[in-house]
Amino acid sequence: MTLDEQYQKELKQSELDHHTPTAAAMTSHILANLELLKQKARQFRYYQSDVTVQAVMTGLETSFTIQFEQVSQALLALSAIVPTTFAEFEEYGMLELNGRDKYLNASEQLDMIKDDLKTANLFIERGIELAKRESLFNLQMLLTYLLKFNQQFIE
Repeated sequence: MTLDEQYQKELKQSELDHHTPTAAAMTSHILANLELLKQKARQFRYYQSDVTVQAVMTGLETSFTIQFEQVSQALLALSAIVPTTFAEFEEYGMLELNGRDKYLNASEQLDMIKDDLKTANLFIERGIELAKRESLFNLQMLLTYLLKFNQQFIE
């Protein structure tokens, strides 16, 4: 099978998965949101003068990177498709990146991250239910960890 044929097969499978909600399809949204959160934390870290908030953003960026890798590995173990392109992150992600947000004050940036985590949790909660329904225990536990991490930061 050629590279183009392999990629077309992937696109077709991804389209099918997203029309019939599966844990893997929902997890693609979760991964895209993690990538966007990582980018937002980096953007805020670069432009934030408050060293405490810089440290928080560094920690979040690291956590989101690790979480992305862990969830990706779980999907790959299921022979599922992992989003890897900017186009996929844009299509599946439900969070927004805006260049002007880097100029928000520290409190506004932290509030924005919390709001984004609340949005991300909607997908994580749905992913947990789908993983449970599909008897994907490892994925269910990993997503439960992500939900707990986000909840702790929000509080």
